[in-house]
Amino acid sequence: MKLLRIQSFLVRWISLLALTLLASCGGSELSIPLVFSASLSGAEETPPNASPGQGIGIFTFDPNDRSFNARVVSSGVADNAAHIHEGPPGVAGPIVIPLTKAPGSVVWEANGILTQTQEDILRSGDLNFYFNVHSPTFPGGEIRGQIERRTLTPEQQQRVEQLLQQLIVQLRLQLQPASSATTGQ
Repeated sequence: MKLLRIQSFLVRWISLLALTLLASCGGSELSIPLVFSASLSGAEETPPNASPGQGIGIFTFDPNDRSFNARVVSSGVADNAAHIHEGPPGVAGPIVIPLTKAPGSVVWEANGILTQTQEDILRSGDLNFYFNVHSPTFPGGEIRGQIERRTLTPEQQQRVEQLLQQLIVQLRLQLQPASSATTGQ
């Protein structure tokens, strides 16, 4: 469970950091990938269940070429399949994007191009897509989470900028030639 919290924290901050870096490059709103996420649990399933499983999903979308990247990680689930389905909260919907997992990996993922209709649904903000992780115990889905857009609060923006500065300092230290590092310069 602790590993899931750490991974969840890292995935969220890496996504937010990437979004901030892209936003700082300038350009129009359409040049910035959109970030969506979901918290998965059995209580969100249709019908709800008492699974102790949890998960986090991240979905990024580039409006320039309609490309997407989706990833979901779960804990406490003997997962054997994961998908993105179309459907509002409380409604079971059809699979629209299958996710795959490499042997030995804990991450289910997919990359591709959304149709114009899928993009319109995603951007509407109506929560009509959800991650669903399946298991032998719950073949129809053990944990689920609606995919929703995330934006940074001013406090999050400030924290991301601080973290970015710290990362830049660390990278500079790592990239210094060995002679500079040993002389303390």
